[in-house]
Amino acid sequence: MSATVTIDYVSHTFRGHREPTLSSVDARIEAGERVALVGRSGCGKTTLLQMMAGLLLPSEGVVRINNRQVTRPNARWNLMFQKACLYPWLNVRENVRLGCLFAGRTEGMEDRVDRFLELVGLGDRRDAPVQSLSGGQQQRVALARSLSLEPELLLLDEPFSALDTFTRGALQDDVAQIAADQDLTMVLITHDIDEAVAMADRVFVMAQNPGRVLGEEPIPLAFPRNRHAPEFSRVRERLMHRFEAASGLQSGNEAAETPSADTQPPPIRRAV
Repeated sequence: MSATVTIDYVSHTFRGHREPTLSSVDARIEAGERVALVGRSGCGKTTLLQMMAGLLLPSEGVVRINNRQVTRPNARWNLMFQKACLYPWLNVRENVRLGCLFAGRTEGMEDRVDRFLELVGLGDRRDAPVQSLSGGQQQRVALARSLSLEPELLLLDEPFSALDTFTRGALQDDVAQIAADQDLTMVLITHDIDEAVAMADRVFVMAQNPGRVLGEEPIPLAFPRNRHAPEFSRVRERLMHRFEAASGLQSGNEAAETPSADTQPPPIRRAV
């Protein structure tokens, strides 16, 4: 089962800050859709992802998953971080099992762990110490741990940013294909335009000060995606144009970012 995500006029200001990190973000992600968020550092991408994961509540507005307001973390909404966050004293299989144990998803756990280790290509390394694995293999362990919970929503916070080019490309292809095969809704944060085009069905382009969605770009390409194909290059060029336009707006037209007293923003609905 996959999840529908509704972001309903979400704004957020961190305690002690005068200016908002996010302002009036309004978006919908359909069940089974793969979406990427791109934007410069500081535009609130991670803040928005943490709200979807239930780790942070918005100051204004509501995030809903399958029409239910998100107020706390849930094993069905799984977040993968930039680092694999594995326990070095446990082997591969034990690290994957740990996610099920923490979430209380122990029924059928052993079969699920073995199945998803095979799926991520680590079936033959299940008893290996995680310290003996490469960085890419450790991220595959973290992916298997997330998948073993059979989530409806997979949230990815730049999980491939520290990997070499070849390993990163292989994991991008594998994760996008797994999300499609498992009918997962996927939301990816990235600074890499090529990664967004390689993995997403749709890309939201964000600007900062305050963080907001300026536009979106559909990615009408079949999986797996050929990065050398002319169609890939054309989509990448369109997305880069949107990204540069957003960057130019926030750096070269500060006055346009600050609404006048006469400007009426969209209505903000408070979480209840």
